[in-house]
Amino acid sequence: MIYATINIDLCMKTEKILRQLVITILVAAGMFLVFSGYSIRQKAQESLQWKQVKGTVILSHYHQKYFRRRYVYAASLSYQFKVNETWRIGSTYSFTDRDTWFYGEDAAQAFVAQYPVGSTVVVFYDPQTGESVLKPGVHGANNGLVAMALGKISFIGAICFLLPLLTEIARTLRQFSRKRS
Repeated sequence: MIYATINIDLCMKTEKILRQLVITILVAAGMFLVFSGYSIRQKAQESLQWKQVKGTVILSHYHQKYFRRRYVYAASLSYQFKVNETWRIGSTYSFTDRDTWFYGEDAAQAFVAQYPVGSTVVVFYDPQTGESVLKPGVHGANNGLVAMALGKISFIGAICFLLPLLTEIARTLRQFSRKRS
């Protein structure tokens, strides 16, 4: 009988520890995703105020890749630009990675055709960090929005794991207060 009680107690303690671990992981993941999503979105918004300079496309191509059980076409662009007599190279088209992913090869070809090697582009750059982008701002399925949404889902998941624990604590406190009365 004592052995069974110890096993039950051990199982309950193990379950509580695992539940707390899952809650901690979900809250940490949620905080990380919300923060990183906010950072991406903030940077995208700030890029609208960055300085502009003319640049030259030095690489423009696409390739096929396998993503989520289907093939997509990913375009790659690189450009060079000069700031204060220093040449810099950038490869960020926008802060939404999916802007350069296409489900059809024709769409990828059309995108790359807009940026032939040697063509002139307007580059937005941050003079403090040197970061650059061709299409500034928040638009489309912004990664920041996706990350913030996933972060909120993680918080909701943590609450779902936390509710049974809080219910158990409330029940224990009620039983304890009844015994004291």
